[in-house]
Amino acid sequence: MMKSETAGITGLRPQRLGLTFPAQYLFEFALVLGAYFIAGKVGLAIPFTSGNVSPVWPPAGIALVAMLVVGYRIWPAVAIGAFLVNFFTPIGPEAALGIAVGNTVGPLAGAWLLRRIPGFQPSLTRLRDVLGLLVFAALGGTAISATLGSIVLSVTPVNPWSTFGRAWLIWWLGDAMGVLIVAPLVLNFAELMSIRGSRQLLNLAALLLGAVISCLLIFDTRLGFHAGEDLFAFGVFPFLIWGAIRFGPAGAAAVSFLISAVAVLETAYGFGPFAKSDPLKNATLLQSFLAVISVSGMTLAAVICERAQLIREGAERERVEAERLTAAEMEIARQVQNKLLPQKTPALTTLAYAGICIQARAVGGDYYDFLDLGLGRVAFVLADVAGKGISAALLMANLQAVLRGQSAFLAQDLPRSLGFVNRMFYESTALRHYATLFLGIYDDATRRLYYANCGHHPPLLLRGETIERLPATVTVLGFFEEWECVVAETTLAPGDILALYTDGVVEATNASQVQFGEAGLVRTLRENRHLNAPALLEVVVATVQQYTAGEQCDDLTLLVACVR
Repeated sequence: MMKSETAGITGLRPQRLGLTFPAQYLFEFALVLGAYFIAGKVGLAIPFTSGNVSPVWPPAGIALVAMLVVGYRIWPAVAIGAFLVNFFTPIGPEAALGIAVGNTVGPLAGAWLLRRIPGFQPSLTRLRDVLGLLVFAALGGTAISATLGSIVLSVTPVNPWSTFGRAWLIWWLGDAMGVLIVAPLVLNFAELMSIRGSRQLLNLAALLLGAVISCLLIFDTRLGFHAGEDLFAFGVFPFLIWGAIRFGPAGAAAVSFLISAVAVLETAYGFGPFAKSDPLKNATLLQSFLAVISVSGMTLAAVICERAQLIREGAERERVEAERLTAAEMEIARQVQNKLLPQKTPALTTLAYAGICIQARAVGGDYYDFLDLGLGRVAFVLADVAGKGISAALLMANLQAVLRGQSAFLAQDLPRSLGFVNRMFYESTALRHYATLFLGIYDDATRRLYYANCGHHPPLLLRGETIERLPATVTVLGFFEEWECVVAETTLAPGDILALYTDGVVEATNASQVQFGEAGLVRTLRENRHLNAPALLEVVVATVQQYTAGEQCDDLTLLVACVR
C-alpha cells in the first residue's frame, strides 16, 4: 500500500524493487488489473445485485486510488479490468465495452478534479481533501460512470428504459460508496500497517473486533438481538469515533470498511434494519447509512488531524519565537560580558601585554582583567569559573565586581584582599561552585611580579631556553570558607615572556582526541618569541584553532606579556 502523503498501491513501491520503467509499469498494470477484477467480482456477487448494477462497487475506489497514486497512465489497466469483469456476465461484449469506458472515464475525471485541489494529500488528513473526495470523486466522477453505464444497459438492452432512473441512482450511489469506503482504506493502509507496539496493536484489535461484533449484533437477528428500528444501526458510531480519535484517517477508514462489509452482507441476505421492503429501497437505505458512516468518520478524523497540526504549528512557532528571544538575550548578555573585559591596557614602560577571551558559547565563565593600581603597578587577573554558559557567566560577573571593588587595596595587602574576595564568592555561590584564579601585580619600576595562584594552571615564564612555572600558592576560590592566601614573587628580565592561560588552551583536542597541551603552547611561544605581544597572542590563538579544526569545546582565554 501507499506510504503517508504520497501513498502507493502496495506496501512495496516498484521503484524499491529496483525495476526499470517498463518492468515497473507492467508490475503496476498487473497489480491494478488484478485488484480491479477481484473487487469487481466481489461487487457483482452481492445477492440483490441485478443487471450489473451493484449497491456497493469496490472497483470504483480501486480505480480512483490507481489514478491518484500511479497516475493517469494506468487507465488501460482500469479499462481492461472493467471490461473483463462485465465480459464474463450475460450482458454481452458490446455492453461490457461501453461500461468499461464509463468506469474508466469516471475515475480519471475524479482524479483530475482532486489534483486541482492545492496541495491535495491522499492521506485525507485535511478537511478540504475529504470534502474534495466527496464532491469531486464520490459524487462527480461517479456520475459520469453511472450515466454512461446506465445508458449502455438500456441501449443493449439489458435493462428497460423504464428502469433507467432507478438503475442510474443505484449505480451512482454504488460507485460513490466504493469511493467513500474503499479508497480511504487503500490510501491509508500503509499507515494502518505501520502501527507498532503491543499496546497500540491491542487497541487496534479491540477497536476492529468491537466494531464487527456490535455490527453483527445490530444487523443479524439470528444472534438473538432484535434491533427493529433503523436508528439502531447507528449504534456502531462509538467505534467510528474511537477509530478516528485514536488512529486518525486510517482507523476511521478501517472501521468504516468493516461496518460496511457486515451491513452489506446482512442486508443482502435479508437481515438487519435495512431489509424491510423491496431491494431498491433496501439498497437506497443501506447506501445512505454507509455514506453517513464513511463521511462522518473521515470528517472527524480530518478535523482531529488538522487540530493536531495547528497545535504542532503553534508549538513550533512558540519554540522558534522562544529561540529567537533567547538568542537575542544571549547576544545582549555576550555584549555585556564583553564590556566586563578590559577595554584598554594601562601603559607600562618595561612590559608589553595583550589578552583575549573566546567563549565556547555566547557567554562563559572565563575572565581576564588589567587593573591599574597606580604608581606604575598593574594587576593581571585570569580566572576560570567552574561550569559553562549563563550560570558560569553570572558567577564570573560577580567575581569581577568583587575584585574591582578591592582594586584599591590589592597593592597594599594582597592576601587580605583575596581573602575578602574568597569569602564573598563563597557566600554568594552554591555548593560545588568555585573558581581558579591567578592574580599578579607587576611593578613597572622594579620588574617585580607579586602573585597569588589560586589553584589555576601554572603560568609559563619563558627565560631564554628555560621554562619556569608559577605554581599554585593557595587552593581555589569559593570552595572553603576558611581560606589563607599565600603570595609569591619573582623578577622578570628583558626578553622574558609570560603566558597566562585557561584549560581551553592546553586541553583543546584534535580529531584524534589528542590535547594541544602545555608542550604545544610552549613550542608556539618559542617559535614566535620574536613577535610583539599582540601578534604573539594572535599566533597562539590561530594555532590552537587550527589544531582543533575550529571545534571549540571550552572557553579559551590567554594573556601574553613580553618584558622589554
